[in-house]
Amino acid sequence: MLRKPSPDELHEWQQRWLNPALFFLIQQWWNWTRRLPLITSAQREAYRPFFIVGAGRSGTTLLRRILMAHPQLHIPPESHGALSQVVKKHYRYRGLDWQDLVSVVLGEFLALERFFLWKIDLTPLFLELKKTPEGERSLARIVDAVYRHHLGQYKPGAVRWGDKTPMYILRLKWLDRLFPEAQYINLIRDGRDVVASYLQAGLFPDLAQAARRWVWAVREAERYRRKWPPNKFISLRYEQLVKNPEAEVQRVCRFLNVDYLPEMLELVEPDVLGDANVAHHQRIQQPIDARSIGRWKDTLTDAQIRQAHQIMGEWLRKLGYLESR
Repeated sequence: MLRKPSPDELHEWQQRWLNPALFFLIQQWWNWTRRLPLITSAQREAYRPFFIVGAGRSGTTLLRRILMAHPQLHIPPESHGALSQVVKKHYRYRGLDWQDLVSVVLGEFLALERFFLWKIDLTPLFLELKKTPEGERSLARIVDAVYRHHLGQYKPGAVRWGDKTPMYILRLKWLDRLFPEAQYINLIRDGRDVVASYLQAGLFPDLAQAARRWVWAVREAERYRRKWPPNKFISLRYEQLVKNPEAEVQRVCRFLNVDYLPEMLELVEPDVLGDANVAHHQRIQQPIDARSIGRWKDTLTDAQIRQAHQIMGEWLRKLGYLESR
């Protein structure tokens, strides 16, 4: 009777006889045949999160505060790129079994520098997800469960979750693969005010990097605005949001198909937001006003203004912030 080789013996045989390239191809084929889906067909309509994106310092935190005042909507603190990373890892490790995939995804959240702001324990969720029926297993199932775990702990009456991570404007193709029916709210602000705010908050070491980040963000936003229908992607101007918040928030509510409530424009308790004490979010606890518009004129030097116009001038003109010459 043939004896089944031990794992060590099998590994030794692989190392001795299998060509590394051939072994890689076999492994890729094996992973492909047993891959778990990004999202099942039944989950496409059920999972419809919304994302607040844009260049940082463009009012995304203010909009999160406003939407968090709606009883049907919930938005945890920022996920700082975790979602695009888990999609990439799903493609990289296609052969992972269900329990390993759950561990990878939850581990990506736990590894976030500021995950402590979420103030949740993922251990019960891991145990719950392990029992997921085979037909419901997907990457989207895990991600949705993480956000609903936070929702259930802090706002159990809400019915829909969102995410406010500005940098996702540069990762939309990954999010769209994960949640094809998601909606996106993009915030646009005068790039000079964005750069001035970035530098004041110490989020970028120099003006050039901050200016290029703004250009990348508005360029990607314009690309997807043209590509996607208006019920999937909308853009708001920060300046209009703070000058006429009622009209702009009503527009967002129509987009998300929820009723506008006047109390959405009122202040909320800092504990509700979870990250209100982060240094560059301090002003979020103040009433909505337009005082920040044009602040770049007082905070940037003449040399910095020239540099900003050199890098951002084309898009400042396209967006109407800089008159054509």
